Amino acid sequence: MPRTVHCVYLDREAEGLDRPPLPGEKGQWIHDNVSREAWQKWMAHQTRLINEKQLVLRELAARTYLADQMDKFFRGQELDEVQGYVPEGGASVAGLAVDAAAPAPKLHTAAAVQTPPEGSSSH
Repeated sequence: MPRTVHCVYLDREAEGLDRPPLPGEKGQWIHDNVSREAWQKWMAHQTRLINEKQLVLRELAARTYLADQMDKFFRGQELDEVQGYVPEGGASVAGLAVDAAAPAPKLHTAAAVQTPPEGSSSH
């Protein structure tokens, strides 16, 4: 039987995480107080922030910013929103109708970048 927690985000009992998602005290707090559903919602919001704001996670300022946003997220405080983000179900952005059924644009990832074989020229 899955373990349950009283989720601070959902304000109800819900299935908890299997293990702390982060090391240390912060990870233990999340494990004890945040549900699997709320963690997944945070991960989706965090991904939008990283992509839209082009955060570089090896930079301390980016990691500090995300930690601050995560604290606000789980405590129900005002968050930075992603400009141009349209929630599922569609909405209107700057007066333009948005088709919720339209496929989302593909993000470029390191795995999608192909390098030419050794010895070949890119010219």
